[in-house]
Amino acid sequence: DTCINGIEYTTYSLILSLAVCYRARLQERVEFDRRIVKHIKLPLTPLDNHEIIHREVDRCHDIIIDEMTVGANIARNTALKENVFMMFVCIELKIPLFVIGKPGSS
Repeated sequence: DTCINGIEYTTYSLILSLAVCYRARLQERVEFDRRIVKHIKLPLTPLDNHEIIHREVDRCHDIIIDEMTVGANIARNTALKENVFMMFVCIELKIPLFVIGKPGSS
């Protein structure tokens, strides 16, 4: 099988790479996703709309967080999922990552 959720591996890798390198830093991600969708063309898997990018990045966040033991009093919110995702990627690639702020403030 060469697809994940109907998206070819290279396109899927591109989506996640852009999420790590650029999307994670942005406040306005919807506009970024819209611009990216316009530029994904054959031989990559063309995407119907920008929501696919959000869905696949969020799905990847969920896969990682679901494998962790999270305390009952810890909310599995977007901030936690994004921070854990970035930590996972940076640990795997041996890239320094600074998480700044008081606990619970993201």
